[in-house]
Amino acid sequence: SLPASSVRVKLAVDDGGVGIADADSLLDRGSSAGGSTGLGLDIAASTARAGGGELRVERSERLGGARADLDLPRAEESRPPDD
Repeated sequence: SLPASSVRVKLAVDDGGVGIADADSLLDRGSSAGGSTGLGLDIAASTARAGGGELRVERSERLGGARADLDLPRAEESRPPDD
């Protein structure tokens, strides 16, 4: 749960994999660091932008692999009306 004063939601994921050579190109459709289709990060970045947020990918200083930072605006809570 988030404090009521939070207006943004931030999520960071680090991994200890082989790392990435060019983080900026990983967000381009069809770009791949391995044998994948290269669509996942492009779709994730597009979805984040559509929701008013941002996805950044860079080298993980902590683990040596990759780090993904997702930053989104906090959605207003909707609750069913009280009866």
